[in-house]
Amino acid sequence: MNERRGGLVNRTNYRLDGEGNALYWWQYREMYERVKPYLPEEGMRITQQMADKVGFAVGVLSVNRLEWNHFDFTKTDRIDCINGFPLGKSAHIDFTRSLGIEEKDIDMNMVVNAVTGRRMARSNDHLYLAHISGIEYAEWQVRWCPLKNNPLHLLLVPNKLTEDSSVKLTKNDKERLTKVFWKVK
Repeated sequence: MNERRGGLVNRTNYRLDGEGNALYWWQYREMYERVKPYLPEEGMRITQQMADKVGFAVGVLSVNRLEWNHFDFTKTDRIDCINGFPLGKSAHIDFTRSLGIEEKDIDMNMVVNAVTGRRMARSNDHLYLAHISGIEYAEWQVRWCPLKNNPLHLLLVPNKLTEDSSVKLTKNDKERLTKVFWKVK
């Protein structure tokens, strides 16, 4: 368990009945417990000020290089929208660098499995991070939209779509967002 004993944390992986796969990893659980008090209601916007209170960045996983077309909306994105979430692209509250894990010590198997809940890492999986202020500068917003299997799930929502859901995003809209992310591993 992740219990404090004399100021030290027993860092073991475990999952309680009914919890999502992501909380199995102690690093993910620790980050979730750290940010939980600062998160808004589900579906609501997260600001840089909220992120600064805890010290986290926004993470996305990408196969190979992060490209503008990774922010194209898919059928799955539209299904999530119908289920009550705004139309956006999946991201997550970073739990690697935010917990102070050095790049060389980031376990991509843990990251990929915690975020996707489906598989372990492949050699071409990469982790990218961005600050919320950069995402906002690119004219997108970050919303907390937890999933059963991933309580640190976020949606990146274009400002254009919050004003008019029929607007089509341009390549430039997606390129601006891509440019604010940096590769971590």
